[in-house]
Amino acid sequence: MDLLKNFDNKYLARKQLLGEIIADLEAHKKSGQCENLYALEVNLVFFRSLYRFRDFWHWFRRVRPTLDGKRLLELSDFHLSDGRWERRLQRELLEIEKWKFPDILGRIRKALLQQIADLNEPERHLMFVSLGSGSMEIERQLISKLRERGNRQKIIFFGIDNSDASLEIARENLTDLGVKLFRTNNLDQVKISQMKRDFMNEQYVIILVNGDALALETYFGQKNIDVVYHSKFKHHLPDNLKNELDRMIETVARRGVEYDDINGWFFLYVPIKSNWPKPLLLNGSIFSGLRDPSKKELKNNQITDWRIKIYFDGYLRVFQKNYL
Repeated sequence: MDLLKNFDNKYLARKQLLGEIIADLEAHKKSGQCENLYALEVNLVFFRSLYRFRDFWHWFRRVRPTLDGKRLLELSDFHLSDGRWERRLQRELLEIEKWKFPDILGRIRKALLQQIADLNEPERHLMFVSLGSGSMEIERQLISKLRERGNRQKIIFFGIDNSDASLEIARENLTDLGVKLFRTNNLDQVKISQMKRDFMNEQYVIILVNGDALALETYFGQKNIDVVYHSKFKHHLPDNLKNELDRMIETVARRGVEYDDINGWFFLYVPIKSNWPKPLLLNGSIFSGLRDPSKKELKNNQITDWRIKIYFDGYLRVFQKNYL
């Protein structure tokens, strides 16, 4: 009886959640302020299909293959209800990112630890900049690993995100690290130089920046960043800005690290089983998969000074001038 009651409660909570999401999307549509009606309509059809699995399966088999990934947005991209859905999504993602198995952040964490080991300049702060930084679980894991190893390298981590909700989650997630943690809406080279002087005796400093991830040259100038990195961020950008992102990293940073998923079988089928109870995660995983590059696209678009490694479910690109 208790199991049946628990099932009923979860069903009702999920039904209520879907109703609230759909109501938010419909209100946004009526407001006349939506710049991408195609993406909004696609999201409405998607969430309406989630009340019953047979309706979703019809959507998955018949509608999904017809969608234009280049025009898609995920629910969190609409910034509705004062960031309510970003907060919920970030909390659900954070829970997954903290798992020891599967180690969701393992590849990019190891890549960044290797960058720290290669640079190895403990007499000064390295400048690490995360784009679309989200909950900053990557940084929490990096600092924990470096402490375990007794590493003495000093690092200032900048997390840049245009979502207040994401930055709120990041602050909560990082508080127990016991490091200097600040948030700002304004960043420029003068302020950064002052931060370096103020925190010269701190091993780790974290700066949360509510800003434009593509304005790095304005914030930092040229070649003043040691490593720019981003995880599952690039697929949110239109094609012309994806190329601009690579150019920007080459301009502002000594090195760059990019990690994202691949448009393939893994992110078509695996998320259904694991994320069906959580509509926001299901929306993010399926729609991200449709926006991600395929293996063929990655291989055909390789760029000088960028080294790429492709896995069955994702890829890792590393920028370093004259990479050997």
